[in-house]
Amino acid sequence: NSFVLTSDTNSNTISAIKQITSDKKATFLPLTKQPNEIISQKLQGAHQIENANIVKTIARQLNIKHDYIRQGIKQAFLPARIEIMQKNPMIIVDGAHNSQKIASLVKTIQNLTYKRLFFIIGITDGKNFINIISQFAKITRKKDYFFATRYKHYYKQCLDRKSVV
Repeated sequence: NSFVLTSDTNSNTISAIKQITSDKKATFLPLTKQPNEIISQKLQGAHQIENANIVKTIARQLNIKHDYIRQGIKQAFLPARIEIMQKNPMIIVDGAHNSQKIASLVKTIQNLTYKRLFFIIGITDGKNFINIISQFAKITRKKDYFFATRYKHYYKQCLDRKSVV
């Protein structure tokens, strides 16, 4: 038996998903929401609460014990995803590569307390770098630093630093 889960709250989307789920003889699972439960000390960002709720709902469907779910979420770690390397000055490593992830990063940074922030960014060629830079510009202050860098990857080409500047 298959099941379908979404974190989308749009009633039209949910209605469409429920209809398709029913047509395919699958089970639609409502998302378990427990926003006040401690998630993980290592995962930053409000979006992690939603991610943890998705994990809990799926894990319960698979009959995984609550203590194991809680322990797994508490120990969860995602390197280079809003990873705070240092607090003074604030240095965050993040591999955000689309507008939704950039928006989560920017929102998380807005909720952090820091004196100075260092942005070091490498952008994949073909991405909308104007949109990416404009999102960061909303939170950059005069005392913050912004560095454009390059990276080497075997199948992705980095946008030239001069294009970013």
